[in-house]
Amino acid sequence: MQIQSHLSTQVPRTLNKAPQNTTPQPPAEKPDLWHDGRPWNHYNQPAALLSSDKDGRQTLSGFRWGWDEAADKKDWEPRFQNTTVDTKKLKDVHFYLEHFYPAGHAALVFEFDGPAVQGADGKSSNKMVYSIEARRKEGEPWTAARGLKKTMGIVHQLMTFEDAEQWVTRRQAASLETRRLDLTDEEKQRMLSTALSEAVRDKTGEYYHTTRNSCYSGLQKVMGKALPEKSIMMMSPLTAGLLMRPDDFMTSQYNTVLKRMHIHSGETAQCYVPDAQMHPEKRAERVARLTTQPEWISSVAKQSWFPDAARLVGGAVGVGLGMALGQNVLVGGVAGYVGYRGAGIGADLLQGNATRTIAN
Repeated sequence: MQIQSHLSTQVPRTLNKAPQNTTPQPPAEKPDLWHDGRPWNHYNQPAALLSSDKDGRQTLSGFRWGWDEAADKKDWEPRFQNTTVDTKKLKDVHFYLEHFYPAGHAALVFEFDGPAVQGADGKSSNKMVYSIEARRKEGEPWTAARGLKKTMGIVHQLMTFEDAEQWVTRRQAASLETRRLDLTDEEKQRMLSTALSEAVRDKTGEYYHTTRNSCYSGLQKVMGKALPEKSIMMMSPLTAGLLMRPDDFMTSQYNTVLKRMHIHSGETAQCYVPDAQMHPEKRAERVARLTTQPEWISSVAKQSWFPDAARLVGGAVGVGLGMALGQNVLVGGVAGYVGYRGAGIGADLLQGNATRTIAN
C-alpha cells in the first residue's frame, strides 16, 4: 500500500513536467577538431599499454617500425605493430634533432643494452624514439601559421630509431643529430617512465601549438616532469612571463636548454645526413655545410670555456652600451642581461655545430 501511495503522488509531477523546447538549433559553422568525423592522418597512431610485468617489460600498441617505400613520397606507408620494451635494459638517453628549414623537429632517443625493443613479428631494435607530433586530419598540412590556431591535435608517437632515420634521410632528404644526455641511471629510468606514461595518456582535447605546445616546447615539459629538480623556466623574465625565451622555442638552440637543465654531456653529436644512394646531391650539400666552418672558429668553439667566456664578454658589452645610450643603471642592467643571453645562445650554437660527426 505504501508503494502504491508513493507512485500516486509521483505520477502527476511527471505528467505536469514543462514541455521541452523543440526549436531546432542552427548547426555549428565548423565542428571542433575532436568531434570532426574525418579520419586522422594514418602516419601516426597513439600508443596504448596492453600489458606490463614485474620485470619491467611493457607491451604497447601504436608502435611504428618503418615504412614501405614507393616511388612517390606520398605513397609511403607506415608499418605499425604491438611492441614489447624491456625498460630495465635502458642504457642511455639522447636528445634528437631533425634539421629542416626554417626550424627543426625535436625528440628523445632511448638506447638499450641489446635488442630490448621487440616487435610482434620477431624483429628487434636497441633504440626507441619518443616524438611529440601534431596530429592532423587526413590531407591537412602542417604549417607554423596553422599551428597558432586550434587546427591540430597532439600525438606522442613511439617508433624505432631505424624508422626515424629512414623517414628523415631517405624520404625527406634531410639530416638529424643525436647527442647523449648526462643523466644518472635513476634519471634515465625516470625519463623513460615519464615518456611511456605520456605516450599512452589520452590526448583528447589537447591542441598542438607552434611555440607553446610543440615537439620542442612540449618535450621540455615532459623532461621537466621527469626531472622536476632540473626543470627550467620557459617564459622570459624580460617580458614579465608573457613571451617564451628564444632558446625554448627555437629548436636549433637546444644545446642552451640542455645546459640550463645541467644535462648536456658535452660529447660529440652523431649526425645522420641524407641517404647517399637516394639523395647524393643533398648529402653532398649537407656534408659541405657541416665541414665549411672555418677551422679556427671550430677550434675555439670546441673549447669548454668558450660559451662562458662569450657570455661574460656579451654581458660586459651590453652593460657598456646600455650605460652609454641610456645613462641609467636599469637600462645598463637590462642591456647587460640581453648581451649575456644573446652571446651565450650564439656561442652554444657555434659549439654545437663544431662538435658533430657524420654517423652514416
